[in-house]
Amino acid sequence: MLSLSKRAPDDDRDVGVRNIESFVEDPCRYERAELAPAEAIENFLALLTADIARERHDEVLAGDRVGGLVVRREHEHLKEHYPWVKKAAILTDIKDAYSKSLGHDTFRPRLKQFEIEVVEEVDYLTGDTDFSAHITKIKAKKPDMIAVGGTCVETANMMKEAQKQDLRVLWVGGVGMGNARVVENAGPASEGAVHNATYDKDATTEMNQSYVKRLLAKVPNETPHWPAANCYDAMKMLAQAIKQANVGNTPKTLEADRKKVRDALASIKNSPALTSADGKITIVDTLDAGDAIKKGTLIQVQNGKFVPVGEGKAAALKLR
Repeated sequence: MLSLSKRAPDDDRDVGVRNIESFVEDPCRYERAELAPAEAIENFLALLTADIARERHDEVLAGDRVGGLVVRREHEHLKEHYPWVKKAAILTDIKDAYSKSLGHDTFRPRLKQFEIEVVEEVDYLTGDTDFSAHITKIKAKKPDMIAVGGTCVETANMMKEAQKQDLRVLWVGGVGMGNARVVENAGPASEGAVHNATYDKDATTEMNQSYVKRLLAKVPNETPHWPAANCYDAMKMLAQAIKQANVGNTPKTLEADRKKVRDALASIKNSPALTSADGKITIVDTLDAGDAIKKGTLIQVQNGKFVPVGEGKAAALKLR
């Protein structure tokens, strides 16, 4: 088995040829817990660390290039459909690296670029549950919008607290807002919230319909979400690269095999994918080595559901 980490070659926790083929045949078993996709992606990145992403991975996850692209699309949407948004507050999870970068390094300059005044910034920590003081402080500044650099659990609690205090704003977030649990936990308080996503669980493509059907057959109470779909795409590409690389798959050829697979990954172009609006992913091996090029989709919570908006999709909600 081709080992992608430095564990023993016979350790079943490694992602190897047998494991990847098993994943491709039955991705649903990785959907049940958040930990499984994260572990699989960690192993996927362990391969890239050998060359592509050793110095780039943190920058790719936390840098303005990725978050900035997401936020730019959202703000263009705001300018077109919600021109009354003139003042904003930013809530940032400073314990989570990506969330901190999104809140501090991306929302700040992008809001200024779009001539939206930031009237308040409040930080919090992953795991916080009481947001009464945060929302009270923000409400005093009368913002039209709250931009969240954070993930689903805390975001839902913020929304409920804002509703409790009768603070009516447009909520905008990154991929952390793209979890169905936001809507499930926040209910009507999440209505109208906008985020940029790369996965639409309701997409009518044959690939997505097959994926969702197999998933729900295994775990009927699970809502398809982007982290697991992202992992599915990553493993499909990794399986493709391993087959293309013609690896020796022995302990003696391990280092050479890693380089072969790394190079094969770097050459992937237009790979069929769930997590891209146009159904394909290309890996860039130039200046931004190791980046996956995808097409995003703006998602808005409408009537308690994630609905794609803009570019021929559903119309944006009229919130005022």
